[in-house]
Amino acid sequence: MIETEARYIIKINKASRFFLSVFLFNFYSIKAVQVLSEQKDYLTAAEFLQNIVFINLQINDEEKIQRFTALATLYRNIGFHRKAAFFLRVAAMRCVAPQNQHPDWTLCYNLVSN
Repeated sequence: MIETEARYIIKINKASRFFLSVFLFNFYSIKAVQVLSEQKDYLTAAEFLQNIVFINLQINDEEKIQRFTALATLYRNIGFHRKAAFFLRVAAMRCVAPQNQHPDWTLCYNLVSN
C-alpha cells in the first residue's frame, strides 16, 4: 500500500512541473483515490481528495456542478457520507446561484434529495 501511495505522490510531484499541471494533478489524484479505495486505505484516499478540493479552477457553473457531484461520488465510495452530502449540497446551490444565468431547479431538487 505504501509503495502505491509513494508512486502516485511522485507522479503528482512530476506533473506539477508541466504547463497543464492542474489537470494532471487532478487526474493522478483521482487515480490514487480509486486505487487506495480498492486497497481499503480510505484515510489516505481522503487526503488525496482533500487536495483536489482546494484547487481553484476557472470553469463555468455547469462544470463546477459536475466537479462537485464527482467529488461527492468519490467521497461516498470511500465511506465519507457526510462529506459527500456536503458536496452534493454545494452542487445544488450552484444550480440556483444568483450568478447562474440559467438556474436549474429540477437538478437542484434531485441533488438535494439524494
